[in-house]
Amino acid sequence: MRIATGTTKLDTSKLTRLEVINHAGKSEYIPFGRAFSAHKELGDFETLSLSIQDNGRTIKIFLD
Repeated sequence: MRIATGTTKLDTSKLTRLEVINHAGKSEYIPFGRAFSAHKELGDFETLSLSIQDNGRTIKIFLD
């Protein structure tokens, strides 16, 4: 999926799980494979929002 900055809206209200997967390889700080997982049903977050910043070079995910 490709989301262009400022042109596409993503409905995050249906999302109940966030996973960050590292396929780039093992590093000292980030394990290969599932690096982070949060579940709405388990109370890890109530809302999720995304922000594309720095002229499209940075994606930030906010869990509240």
